Amino acid sequence: MKVSKFQFVQVERDRIVVRFYNEENDRFEKVCACKAYSVYEDAFLRADSNYYFAYEGKLYPLGEGEVVLSDGVASGILRMFDTSQLKLPFKAVFLLLSYERHFVCAQDYELAEDSARIKMLSGKTKVYEYSYDEPDLDGHQDCFLTSWDE
Repeated sequence: MKVSKFQFVQVERDRIVVRFYNEENDRFEKVCACKAYSVYEDAFLRADSNYYFAYEGKLYPLGEGEVVLSDGVASGILRMFDTSQLKLPFKAVFLLLSYERHFVCAQDYELAEDSARIKMLSGKTKVYEYSYDEPDLDGHQDCFLTSWDE
């Protein structure tokens, strides 16, 4: 049975209290109250427009982060959260919001106008970049945010 580190309690029709299990104190503690939330891989929490990251039993507030790549449609947004002030063993966390949702902890990274190259904690490199379809009859060309390991 998989048990989540997060609890959600609806206290009013449009207000939800979010709690996180603090391993150090061995109890659930209130994180915030929000109207909408989502959790990715039981580690990344979005509560309204704020993000939080669970790492080694603790929850770190990340704020809203910065969109570093977006293809202009709902197929892909790469958001970066600077973690240098949070005493974590990595510089940033990147969250890909697309048809699939996942995150990458960055030991180091390079950002360009249309790509991001991220060195992960494992030493491997992940690249996020735009890819374009062939133009259709109207000359319209679809754009997608894609990723691959180098």
